[in-house]
Order: sequence, then C-alpha cells, then structure tokens
Amino acid sequence: MIKISTLFHVPGVKMMVRYALAVAACLVALVLTGCGGDSEKHVVQLQLLVTEGPLSTAHPEQYRYVIATARNADGDPLVNASIEFHTTLGSFDNDTVMRRKVMTTSRGNADGSGRGEARLRLYPGAAAGIAQVSIFSNGQQRSQSVVIEAGENGDPLTEVHQLGLSLSVSSLTVAGTTGQETSIVRIELQSADGRRVTTADEQQANLRVSMITRPGGGESLKPLPNPQEQSGSHLLELATEQGLGQVLLTAGTLPGVIELLVEFLPSLSGSNPLLVQSSRINVASGPAHSIAISYPIQNAIQDLGNGFYRRKGGLQVTDRYGNAVADGTVVSLGVLDTVLTSNIPPVLDYGFSQNVLYTNAGIRAGEASLTDVENSLFQSAYVKHNGIQRFIEPNDRVLLLNSPARDKSRFVAQLSPEAITTTAGFLQDQDAVQYLVGAALKGLQVAGENTAGELLPGRVQTLTGAGTFYLTYPANRHTLGLGCQDPQLDTRYEPVGSAQVWLIAQVSDTDAAVVDNQGCYSALLNFQLRNLSGVNSLSETATLSLDVRDAADIQLPFIEIKAQVSYTRNQGSLEVSVGLCEDRLDRRTNTNGACALPISIQGGQSGDRALVQLSVTGGNAIELDVAIP
Repeated sequence: MIKISTLFHVPGVKMMVRYALAVAACLVALVLTGCGGDSEKHVVQLQLLVTEGPLSTAHPEQYRYVIATARNADGDPLVNASIEFHTTLGSFDNDTVMRRKVMTTSRGNADGSGRGEARLRLYPGAAAGIAQVSIFSNGQQRSQSVVIEAGENGDPLTEVHQLGLSLSVSSLTVAGTTGQETSIVRIELQSADGRRVTTADEQQANLRVSMITRPGGGESLKPLPNPQEQSGSHLLELATEQGLGQVLLTAGTLPGVIELLVEFLPSLSGSNPLLVQSSRINVASGPAHSIAISYPIQNAIQDLGNGFYRRKGGLQVTDRYGNAVADGTVVSLGVLDTVLTSNIPPVLDYGFSQNVLYTNAGIRAGEASLTDVENSLFQSAYVKHNGIQRFIEPNDRVLLLNSPARDKSRFVAQLSPEAITTTAGFLQDQDAVQYLVGAALKGLQVAGENTAGELLPGRVQTLTGAGTFYLTYPANRHTLGLGCQDPQLDTRYEPVGSAQVWLIAQVSDTDAAVVDNQGCYSALLNFQLRNLSGVNSLSETATLSLDVRDAADIQLPFIEIKAQVSYTRNQGSLEVSVGLCEDRLDRRTNTNGACALPISIQGGQSGDRALVQLSVTGGNAIELDVAIP
C-alpha cells in the first residue's frame, strides 16, 4: 500500500507541498489504473443504453440496466472516465431513493461491464410515470425515456405460461459474404396475458435452443451478451435474466433454411411442456458465382449534351444456387474499344501480316505467360491511333474468352514475339486458349452505381443481386456504330476489324467473371432516313441522294437501307429495281452516313405504276411513286 501524507508545515510551503503531493498521487494512480480527470477530458463520444424489460411499481425487485460507454476521438473505449447518472423517477438503489450517482468506466469487469462502460441498475421505486434517464461527462449528455408502469401491490409474476420468440433478422446471407450473417434470437418468459415473467430459477439454465432444420454448413448458436465466452453449436442451454434470454444465430457456408426450437426446461417434466418454434429463417446469398449482362432497348441512351452519349447496362450477380448475392457486393468493370491482336474472328490484316485464327495458344498453372507460336505478332501487331502506329503496351488488357473465371483477365507486363508476360500468374493449364489483347483508345469509359445511386468509376455495387452501369462514349460520325455490327464493315479504323467493344465484369476472389461484347457505341433512336434529292415520284431511271441520321442529327455510317418494290398496275412488263449505294458493294451508308442510291426503271407502258419503299431499322420509311406517262 502506498501512503502519501503531508510532511511539511512551514508557512508558505504547505500549499506547494500539497500540490506536489496531489500530482504525485495522480501519477501513481495513472500507473495503476489511469488518471480519472484526464480520461474524462478525453470523452468526446458518449453512448447510453437502457436494457429492455418491464418496470412496475407492483414489483419493486424488477430492474433494468443503464449502461454508459465513453470513447475518445478515435472511437476507442476510455477507462476510468467519470460518468454522472441522473433519473427523474425510480431509483438507482432498491433500498433507498437514489436518483444521482457518479461512476467511473470499467476496464472490463466480471460483473458484465465492458471496457469503457459504466453500468448500474434502475429500479421502479414507488411512483409510476416516465423516467428521464440521463448521463453526463465532459460536457456530453445523453438521455432516454423509460416507462415505469403502475400496478397493484402483489407477488411478482413467477408462473410461466408461454414463451415469446422474435428474430432481429429473418433472412441471412451465407458466411464469408458482405451481407447480414447473424440474427439475434430474443426469447421471453411470459404470463398467460403476455407479460414478462421473472422466475426464481434464473440463476441456472432454464432454456434450451436447438436447430431442428439447418443447411449443415456450420451454423451456430451462442449466448448473449457475451458470445465470445462459448464456442458455437447447433444446441444451446442458457439462463434468462429478468425473464429474457438472447441468442446469437450465425449462418454457415451453405444456403438453406434454419428452424429453431425453444424449450422451457422446468416444464419438460410436466404434462404440458412449453415449446415454441421459430418461423423459417432463410439463408441465401453465398459467394458470387455467376454474372449475367444485359442492355435495355427503350430509354437506354442519354445525350449528355457535350458530344457524348451514355448507354445504360445492367448486370445480375448470383451464387451457385441462384440466390442474389449480398447487397453491396462490388463488381469490378473494365472495357476496351480497340483490339490490337487476337486469335478469334475477325481476321486483322496489318499489311505485313495477318492474325491466324484459333491457334493453339496456351497458359500454364503458376506461370504468368500467354504463348502463341503460330501468330508471333505480340511485338509487331498495331492499330492506327492518332495518326501513328500504336503497338501493344504494358498494362493493356488480355482477355481469355474460354478460360475459367479466375484466369479470364490479365494485364500485359512484357512482350516477346511469341508470348505475353502478364502481371499475375494463371491458375491452371489450358491449351487452345481464345484470346484478345486491347485497350480503350477511342474514348470509351465505364462506371457503375453504388447502392445509393451514385456513380463509381470502374465498378458497381449490387442491390438484391442487381447492378446498373453505364458506357460513356463520343457521339459523332467517326464513332457511332463502333462495335454495333460486323467489325469488318467498319472501315473507319485500321486495321479493319480492330474496332470492337468488350466488357469484363468480375467479383474479386470468386468464380464470378464474364467477358461480354453486347455493348457498343449505340446511336440515339429514332433514326431518320432523309431523301435529299427532293424527288417523290419517278418516271425514268434516277439516282437518289439519301442520308441517315440519329435522333440528335448525327450522320450514321454503315446503316443498311432496305428496299421494297410493289406494283399497282403493270400491263407493259414494267421492271423497277433498287441498286447498291455507289462506291459500295452493299446498300449501306458510307463513312459520312450518305448513300447515292440508283433506282432503275425499265419497260412498262402508259399508266403502269409502282411504289418504291425505302426504310432503315429503328427509323422511318420514305416512298417514291413510279408512274409511266
């Protein structure tokens, strides 16, 4: 025991000595437990919790815990902080009226107080009403209202007639995901009229909780408020406190259904044992296993007004059992709009060579290398970009279309003519790999929504398994339509066929990954087929000047113009035919979105008539009347 007393009584020195001794006492206390005054000054977060339970003037032995928690600015619990408790009704003592009490926060004691907590009991006292319970520390204050019920004096309720059972959550996710894996099971001993009962045998286990149905993936039950004190199992016995028992139910690694059976142990020897069975608790949402991509058609494209369009896309992420993954699951997104080399159609002709399709490219487990001896183009393949030759560069994306999910996407680290060294190794051996190497070089970007609807670059968060993402791209005659048709039709880019749009979506450390090419630089509906010749009727062969534009008046290259000829009178072997667009081998617009379309009129006699109808998919039709004078 350390004793500090006043040693000097010399006038003028006494005050200084007392001050020095006070400082010394504080230092000794700090070594042993922490200096209370300093702890109190650091309290910036104060929390108040009043436990559940009845309080009635008819049962003065009833109580509820009032728990104060003090934390510093970093959120850490503070030990030895002074907390002042107040109540306007009831009492903090069961023998006398005590409505104010000061306590210090605990280091974590055996009486149930956690670290940084101070707790005491609130008894009902003699007066009914609403008690305003408050705590104070370092200028912080928290309050909570507690109802104290009026009742006739009599013996406390001790006879249990029924059990009440409730769940904080009735739908859980499989353990190891980002969702809700636990539920609090609340069991109440009740009288015949539904009031909570306090029994005399609460010092020993009086409830048994068991799982009568479970998936078998390691589900567990643990007692509250201290689940760490017992390893989980599918059967648990516990003691109630003031008629209340609480259990923490934790899901396992398999989806399915959990059903609980609760038994009141003192009743099991009687003729009417008290039992209650829970409703079915659904366990779903295991780790992500599959991703599906889709694009809506109606109201799917937005003109941003700055020369760019934004197209909406959707994805659905499920576990291997078809359940939606947990809310907030993050899906990483990546895009490319330029293929530099590949061994799948279309053939890319570089001028000096062209890629070979379906080669025996391969990867090996534990090695970070994609080899393709037959192509040998990894160092020489290029596209025309910004007027120069753009070769494969480090960090360009490598997509393996027919590989398992965890091997589908890699990034270029180094190159040799016959191999690409990637930034990460592959997980399994595979031959006949179908691959492509590319980058986003033409302005394509991808972003997804989080659960609050805000845009996140390069990722999306799911809600009930679904997510929304957007492709944003430049909208002009040099870009619109990129990836929307056969790449070999698009002659705006060299080599022809290199303009392709690919999306990669994957959930990290799972088997969920997909490579998709449904998206493209879509134009805005409805399309406009325009007759620039100003001619609505023909009597002899002519060439019409046409163009196709989208709803924002942007010229659309490579749009097919459909033609149909019908005859209303043909007595003179009238033949009307619609040719191909000049300078093309098909009936599609050129790179300017225009078409000079010849219409041939042969034979016929006076009075013969025909109707030529020209149209584009997603747009209007125009008609020309053919009449032989």
